Formats: sequence, structure tokens, C-alpha cells
Amino acid sequence: MAKRLTLRMLGKLDKKTGRHADGDGLYLKVMSLERRFWTYRYRLAGKETEVKIGDYPETTIDEARAIHVQKRALVTNKKDPQAEKRQARAAAAESSASRAFEVAARQYVEHMEKRAVSKPENLQEWRRTLAALPASFRNLPIDRIGPMQVYEALTPIWTKTPETGRRLRSRIADVLDWTRGPDDTHPNPAAWTGWLKNKLGDPRKLGKLDRKTGERIPRGHHKALPYAEVPALVARLREDPDVAAKALEFTILTAKRTSEVIEMPRGEAAVAITTGVWTIPGERMKRKKGDAREQHDEPLAGRAIEILKERFEALGDQDFVFPGARRGRPVGGNAMLTVLRRMKVETTVHGFRSSFRDWAGNETSFPREVCEHALAHKVGDETERAYRRSDALKKRRELMELWARYLEGDPGANVVAIGDGAQR
Repeated sequence: MAKRLTLRMLGKLDKKTGRHADGDGLYLKVMSLERRFWTYRYRLAGKETEVKIGDYPETTIDEARAIHVQKRALVTNKKDPQAEKRQARAAAAESSASRAFEVAARQYVEHMEKRAVSKPENLQEWRRTLAALPASFRNLPIDRIGPMQVYEALTPIWTKTPETGRRLRSRIADVLDWTRGPDDTHPNPAAWTGWLKNKLGDPRKLGKLDRKTGERIPRGHHKALPYAEVPALVARLREDPDVAAKALEFTILTAKRTSEVIEMPRGEAAVAITTGVWTIPGERMKRKKGDAREQHDEPLAGRAIEILKERFEALGDQDFVFPGARRGRPVGGNAMLTVLRRMKVETTVHGFRSSFRDWAGNETSFPREVCEHALAHKVGDETERAYRRSDALKKRRELMELWARYLEGDPGANVVAIGDGAQR
């Protein structure tokens, strides 16, 4: 008989991959630090089988031994512990079908909390969103929930806030999956497929709700300020000492996305001030699904460098060029939008990219590839490679300097010809 495990031995063996015997077929099986459990190996009708007793360390050695005694008694009486386990799970699943969804949802969140599979704040978000479901749905027994009931519960939320509806549908599906028995082959009523998917519609295509008009703005279409009005706004921003105002002016000057600007660490700014080129690493760049995320080199106009120098002098020991109120965090994602609302300017931050692109297309003769690359848009493979050479960076620098001059109210910055000896 193998030597029985002690707590001291467990402290050494619970990190060692393998099967560690406690005697009479009881083992601690260590697959990895995340997969450790007690098992019972037994022989019945000439066949050797293994049944899981419980996870380690959630199941203590004393609890594992008590369950092991029960399993051994079954084998002694010629009964298969695996079959007994399947029957018990099927009975539990049948019983759970009559549970109200609200009860099942609460138990599922408690299950996740016990196993520490999610952060506390995420679990709180789960509770909050599930509580937003209509009471008529929350009180429904699990076995009475079909696609129609899910659709009726989600429709009011889907119409008002489709992104919240999308998360909620996924969470309903997770709860229902958790209540299913091991042999349940019926499709999940909340699965994102078939009738439910066609009936609700893709939330990403519904657009955002304009709270003033009640209309939906298609995603990908950001309200833009006509480029002729941007210089006046920039003049007002220069008079505003707020960090968010400086971040917004820098965003307009560079035609970059909000996250790319506000998440700029001081190290990037230091290099950009020295070289005149701001290198945005690939992990902070947006790319369409399936595209590789590559770094983007942004040539900075003189005014953009001035802003970085001003911010650098005021940073102290802050980590971000545009720091927020909370130490160690950048300014909030809506801070620049708040500046626009305070100034009563009806546009979005992202819309300034459209303003820049309209100006570049209407008022300059720079090739389309140069303008698109200035926005960090992907262009045709061959052309893209060509415009990554040094002459492309030079042309983009000329474009961004011209844009900066236009924003300063320089009337001579409206028309440009490309070519050697071009006159502006």
C-alpha cells in the first residue's frame, strides 16, 4: 500500500506534475498549477477506470478521502461510480430546469466568484446587467425559455442601447449553458445564430443613439466640423490651458484617434521632440480584423512639437503626456468631447479626421495615398510599401505642416502643387 499523503507532503507535491498516490486508488493528479484534482482509479468488470472526485485545493484531502470511501463502497457492490455520477448530474440538470432564470443567474455568478474566474468588478457588472432584464423574464423557469422569450426580453434594451443588449444576450447564453445537463443536445435559446440573430439584427450596424434627436447615427459616420470652421476652433483651444484642450489641439494637428493621443507615454514624446517623428507602436494602432497591427510613424508639424514641449515641461513625474485627474492614468476618453460640448461645438473628436481628409482632398494636390497614410489607413500593398520610403515621410511632413499653417489661418496654405520646384 502506498504511503498516505500528509499536509507537508502535499505542500511539496501539489506543484509537481504527475499522479501522487494516497492509497487504495486515491490520487492527487497535477496537470498544471491551474489543473489539479483528486481522482479515484478502480477496476470493475476487468476494466480500469478513473473518476474525478474534486478540484484541488478547493476539495481538501479529508473531503477527498470521505468521497473516496463512498466511491470504493460502490465498486465493492459492483456499481460503477462513473455511471452514478452521470445519473446524479442528469437528475440535477432535470431539477435545475424548473429553476427561475433569476435564481440560476445568481447561482452562476456565485459559481464564478467561488472559482475566482473573473474580477470582482466584472462580477458586479454581471449582476447589474442581469438585473436590468424584465421581471417577467427573470421569473421564467429555465425549461420555458426559448428564442422568443429571449427576443422579447432583449428588444427594449437592444433598441435603446444595442451594445448593452449584445453583452446581455451573451450572458443569458452563458447562464443557460451552465444549467444544461451533460447529454442536452438542444440548441441554446440565446445563441447568436438563426432566428434570434436575424430578428434582433447586428448591434454594430444599428448605430449610436443621438440622445437629442432620438435618431441613430450609423457607426463609422462621425459628425465632422466643416474644415473651414476648424481654424477658429483651434484659435479658441490655444487660449484654453486645460490639459484636455491641449490634447484636442494636438489630435486635430495630427489627425489621429483619441486613444492614440491620450495614451501617449512620456517616452514617446521625448523621442518625438528630438526626431520630429512620433512613432506609435502597433499595439496602440487600430486595424481591421485580420490585419497585422504595425507601428505608425507620424511626422509632426512645428506646432505639434511645441505642444509636446509645453506638456513635457509641465509633466513632473507623470507617466502620460496628457495626464488625467487620477495619478498614473491618462486623461479620460471623453475629456476632449467635454471640451467641445463646453465650447458648444457640435462635432465629435473622431470627426476631425474627416475634416482633415476633406481639406487635403479639396484644397491640396497631394496624392490620395499620402493623405490616406497620414490617417494611418491601409492602402494597396505595393503602393503602401512605396509610400513607406523616406520620400513618403517627407511628403507627409509637408502635408502636416501645411495643415498646421491652415489651422493658424494662413490663406496661402489652401493650395499646393506636388513636384520639384513646386510653388505654394
